[in-house]
Amino acid sequence: MHPKETFNELAERVLRELKPAGRAKAIAATMREIGEIPWGSNMSLTLADCAIGFRILSEPKKDDEPGNVKERRVTCGEIAKLAGSPEGGNPLHLAKVFRATASWFRGWSEDPRQIAMMSTATREAIEIETT
Repeated sequence: MHPKETFNELAERVLRELKPAGRAKAIAATMREIGEIPWGSNMSLTLADCAIGFRILSEPKKDDEPGNVKERRVTCGEIAKLAGSPEGGNPLHLAKVFRATASWFRGWSEDPRQIAMMSTATREAIEIETT
């Protein structure tokens, strides 16, 4: 599946299932924005890739993580469940998409939200790759 299709499907699931609605809308908007990056034809991402990748991101790496990290991990766990079965998924595909996302925004975007997305995508790619 193409990343745009995958992120659009996941965004729809987020909108239907996550609460509160404002939080769901913000998460879905981010997914759709990532999906709109002009991906090459060689980029692939399935819901199973997302399920296993976000599951990895939901697992605490140490006992004393800050509150914002704990909250992010809860959100990643919710997204992993919404993505469905991780069977056959490859988390490195999600890491590759996160790396491409960071590269896309690096150097040209002055939008604080996109700069934050770049930083988050880089951090999450590293976390998946080193797990």
